[in-house]
Amino acid sequence: MITPSQIRQKKISTVEGGGYDRNEVNELLLEVIESYEAVYAENKELYRKMEILANRIEEYRADEDTIKNAFITAQKTADKLMNETKQKAAESLEESAKTAQKTVVDAKEKADKIISSARDYVANLTNEKEKAAGEIVDEAEKKANEALSGAKIVAQDVLEKAKTLSQELISKAKAEKEAQKELVEKLNAQSKTFKENLISLYEQQLEVVKNMAEDTDISNISADEEIENELNHIYASIDKLENDDNVDSVIEKAKETEIKEETEEKAEETVWEDVQETIETPVNEEADVEEAEETDEVQNAEEEVNEQDAVDEIIEEIESSGKKSIGSLNEVEEETVSEEEAKAALDAFSSDEITPIEDTGAIPEIDDEPEIDEKPQPFENYFHVNREDPHNTDETISLIPEDDEDEDEEDNKKFKGFFKKKK
Repeated sequence: MITPSQIRQKKISTVEGGGYDRNEVNELLLEVIESYEAVYAENKELYRKMEILANRIEEYRADEDTIKNAFITAQKTADKLMNETKQKAAESLEESAKTAQKTVVDAKEKADKIISSARDYVANLTNEKEKAAGEIVDEAEKKANEALSGAKIVAQDVLEKAKTLSQELISKAKAEKEAQKELVEKLNAQSKTFKENLISLYEQQLEVVKNMAEDTDISNISADEEIENELNHIYASIDKLENDDNVDSVIEKAKETEIKEETEEKAEETVWEDVQETIETPVNEEADVEEAEETDEVQNAEEEVNEQDAVDEIIEEIESSGKKSIGSLNEVEEETVSEEEAKAALDAFSSDEITPIEDTGAIPEIDDEPEIDEKPQPFENYFHVNREDPHNTDETISLIPEDDEDEDEEDNKKFKGFFKKKK
């Protein structure tokens, strides 16, 4: 579409004769016609639309009163509904407040009833539990008292057995001491007799040599030297016998034997103390006691072997020496059994006191028949004594009494864990 400004600015070329070019004029007219037709059609369409809008406006103006009346009616209805809604809301709010207040009151009443019921239940339950706890404590105290009574009986029995055993061991120690004393006296007498006989024999040989020297005319100096050498040899033999190292070694071994006997007596005293501690020690420490028992058994066995070897060596040296002098054994001190030590050993078992239970509330419930593995009793293998031969220490003497009744074993099992040594 060509615009008015384009038409004004359009330039048409001229031809000879002073006129415009026909073709350019025709083209411009065609463009103008086309643009005018488009504008005319558009104008016509706009006019038609304007008529439609005008008609609509007239219709709206006709309906304006109706709309105003309807709007006024709607406004009145809305105001009425608003007032009714506010009134209903106020009524609902007031009713809700009353309902809430009633609900709170009912909830408080129910809560009070529940709390009261819970308090009654707790009080009843507490009374029942206290009653049951009292019965359990009474039962535990009763069983503890029974256990203490039984333990005192068992401890008294063990104490009597230990006293008897200590007396037997003291008697056997005295017998061994007498045997050792007799052996020393016998060896001393034999050595003294053998020495006297040997000296007498050498004196006789010396006298014979002197007589032979007087009766025989010895003109050769070498013969005199031979006689002198023989005499020197004899005197040297006598001195050697008097100062023989074997005699000293025998005496030293005899002293060692006496020292070992003293050590064994001290070990026995230690055993008495261990037995007393065992009476107060709980049964659950049995493993530690057994370990200590094995260690003491090994030490006692080694001491017995060393003592037996020392005695055997003394006898072998006496027999192999073939009537050699072993000198006097008076230097060996006699060992006597100390009465104070024997009294201390007996006093160690004379105490009837048993460690009390400080906290009776912590006493566990005792089963009627607990299953406990049978184990070796403490110190069962500490004392090796043969009644027939006091020098042969191979017999085992147990501190535990023989099974006279089966009830004793069951009572001993029931006492497990009740007694602990004071620290």
